[in-house]
Amino acid sequence: MDESKPLEIVLIGGFLGSGKTTLLKRLLDWEIAQGIKPIVIMNEFGQLDIDSRLLDGGQVEIRRLSGGCICCDMRLALTNTLEELAQKSPGGHVFLETTGVADPAGVLEAIAPVAHEGKVVIRKVLLVYDASLGDALQEDQYTAQRQLLMADAILMNRIDTVSSEEVEAAVSQATQIKPDVPLYPTAYCDIDPATLLAGESSAEYPSGTPPSIDHYRSLAFVVDQPLRRNCFEDWLNSLPNEVLRVKGFVRLAGEEGLFEVQAVRQHRTIRPFDSLARNRTVLVAVAHPDGADNLMSGLEECTEG
Repeated sequence: MDESKPLEIVLIGGFLGSGKTTLLKRLLDWEIAQGIKPIVIMNEFGQLDIDSRLLDGGQVEIRRLSGGCICCDMRLALTNTLEELAQKSPGGHVFLETTGVADPAGVLEAIAPVAHEGKVVIRKVLLVYDASLGDALQEDQYTAQRQLLMADAILMNRIDTVSSEEVEAAVSQATQIKPDVPLYPTAYCDIDPATLLAGESSAEYPSGTPPSIDHYRSLAFVVDQPLRRNCFEDWLNSLPNEVLRVKGFVRLAGEEGLFEVQAVRQHRTIRPFDSLARNRTVLVAVAHPDGADNLMSGLEECTEG
């Protein structure tokens, strides 16, 4: 790599469950097809790392920053990671996926010291917006709006799950907040990466008080015993509105392999996922504090044996 070239960073943001990792995988496949080995920085709000397990680590260099948010309490960890990568892989392509509750302004401020030294440059700030949430985001409007404000481009995702009227309402809401950037309606973040990454970023490096994410909590559940499917599905379907996101992998009694679990408010999926060597249930949840009490205790009743 050219030692005089800065790292090129694509920042991928968006609220919990909007499709950030789906977009990331599409962009990585595109880069790999061009003979590039990209670098990924994955930030997990909780202590357990889930999303990086969905990536092919053989063709991608993955750096994990878990147990906080790089927009606030882990900003120094991000700055140090970028300093190290700039020394090791000058000119490399970095894809940075934030947590779903991150304020991109805080992330950009963490990047600023390395950018001002000429070691990194922002290639694009991409924002994935879930068209299906609608009024469900009401309690989290501040976070969602802050994310939109920093975007170079917006993917209005999950349009296949809602009516055309709901898509129009979501587009109107997003463009009122950020009217001057391209907006692409998508399902499963299906878009030409070359189109998405074309042009220069208009991102600026703000300064100020780090944002706070104290109004969110992360919880984890890890167990070796399999879960009874009916009990687990009942638990998923009875999650209170204060629970914003559940994701991870489960073993189900009497069924082979692991299953990937994704739950975002009214959307729940449980699908086979056989490419992990480890064979235990690992789940994480993000919730408002009022919905966090005793949330995981219901899962203990689902364990077999």
